[in-house]
Amino acid sequence: MRLMEFYNGPGLTPQVKADQHARSLKVSEATIHELERAGYSISHKDDPKPADVADYKSAHVKCLACGKEIFRIGVDVNMIATLSPLAQRSLAAALSDHPENCKP
Repeated sequence: MRLMEFYNGPGLTPQVKADQHARSLKVSEATIHELERAGYSISHKDDPKPADVADYKSAHVKCLACGKEIFRIGVDVNMIATLSPLAQRSLAAALSDHPENCKP
């Protein structure tokens, strides 16, 4: 969308261009502030994914019935976990140790 109030093209003096730029920044910041205040979040396609954030490299598997954590497994930046044979055995053992009344 083009707003003529923020036109910053040829034919303007450097002072007018600076004023236009400052005004457009204020309107942009106010718009972002109002959106965030309403509960929206602003992100960019190049922003890090949730798993890229420090201390967020594991998935917690919990029982829906009792809420107990059954297993924790590491994930990559795309939130994908690849189970090694050892991890498969650990998961099987964790599931078999879970209380009988929670099993389907």
